[in-house]
Amino acid sequence: MDSGAPGAFAVIRDHGNPGLDWSPAVGKADLDCTPMNADWRFRVGSNTKMFTSVHVMRLVERGRIDLDKPLRDYLPQGTLPER
Repeated sequence: MDSGAPGAFAVIRDHGNPGLDWSPAVGKADLDCTPMNADWRFRVGSNTKMFTSVHVMRLVERGRIDLDKPLRDYLPQGTLPER
């Protein structure tokens, strides 16, 4: 917020242990000074593409995934529809 961002929130979930879920919120949501609320829903849009691609390339760099393998090899069975 010191660098000009009005506010932010994050939702962190541990699906194996829901008791560890955490939703911090800081700052203001708008110019009317409405406090930020982690229970709100926001449209993320295309912002996630950049972060996802960087993360995928880091996994490739570390040998954790292979870009030439089908996505289905890395997901639980039944996640994607059958061909």
